[in-house]
Amino acid sequence: DSHANSANLTRVFFVTDQGVPAITLNGEPRICLTQGYSYDEYGASCNDAIEGLFLASITGQVDTEVAGSYTLTYLCMDTSGNNDTALRSVLVVGGAMPGNLSVESP
Repeated sequence: DSHANSANLTRVFFVTDQGVPAITLNGEPRICLTQGYSYDEYGASCNDAIEGLFLASITGQVDTEVAGSYTLTYLCMDTSGNNDTALRSVLVVGGAMPGNLSVESP
């Protein structure tokens, strides 16, 4: 000012990340396969406005030697703890396929 007085003002801003990362399953959400065949895991992708792209963590497993229904859970969590999940259902179908089928006409 005109009397040579000065003042400093400091402001501190805290920005809180409240945005949930978007999760996208790679591949189909429902898969059916024959018992004994291999299961290929395609995973899931996460996209966060602050942290960018990263891979989802997966819980659950598929035992292709045992017929049944399996659920895999994919989790996207950013460093602020915001999260989203997606599910994939895998159906393993048992039963033998006929090797040879003969048909006789009357």
